[in-house]
Formats: sequence, C-alpha cells, structure tokens
Amino acid sequence: MQKRMEKLKERSGNSIADQQEIMEYFTALGRGEIKEKLLANDGSVVEVPVRAQDRTKGYENLAKAYGTFNNTSLAKLQQRKLKAETELTEEKVKAAKQLTGDDNHKLNELLDQIEEGVTNDTTKPANK
Repeated sequence: MQKRMEKLKERSGNSIADQQEIMEYFTALGRGEIKEKLLANDGSVVEVPVRAQDRTKGYENLAKAYGTFNNTSLAKLQQRKLKAETELTEEKVKAAKQLTGDDNHKLNELLDQIEEGVTNDTTKPANK
C-alpha cells in the first residue's frame, strides 16, 4: 500500500496530500493557526482565525484518525445482541425440524413471545 501511495505521489507531483500533511493540517486547524481572508464592510480584505466550529471539526477529524471516537463497548453490545438473535433463530430451526403439527405451532408461538420479551427487555432499564 505504501509503495502504491509513493507511486501516486510521484505521478501527481506532490498534488496529493500524504497522511502527515493531513494530520498537520487538522492540528493547525484545531489550534486556530489557519487564517481565512474575509471581505470587511469597508471593502478591505482582513485575515481572521477560522471559526470555532471549523476548529472543532479539525479536532474531530484528528480524534477519528487516532481512533478516539471508536465506541468499542457499543460495538461489543451490538455483537452480543446479534449473537443472541442468531442463537435464538438456530434454536427455532432445530425445534421446528423436530416437531410437527400442533406442537410445532405452539412452540413457534412460545419462541416468538420469548424473542419479543428479549427485544423489549433490551430497551428497558433494569429494575432493582
């Protein structure tokens, strides 16, 4: 990948920013070191620091690059939920293969009720 990026950089003649340049830009943006030119009421052009929201965006992009905003606990919860839903579905399939007729219908109703209860319980706070 690095060799490929170097080839692209050679072909572009430095028109493509590398990772270091991008990180330096976001840092300067976040620190308010980047100035922008604005037209004043009297017609003159003045240089002012970038707005606070632009500075915040610079720091947000840096945080994303460093992985600061990765919410691993949320991802773990989502994985656990997906695993539980998969296991429940697998159990439904096993049960459906073993039973026929009225028992199969009753079991599917029960499993649906359990699934509904599991889904509803994850959205409610625990009562202690």
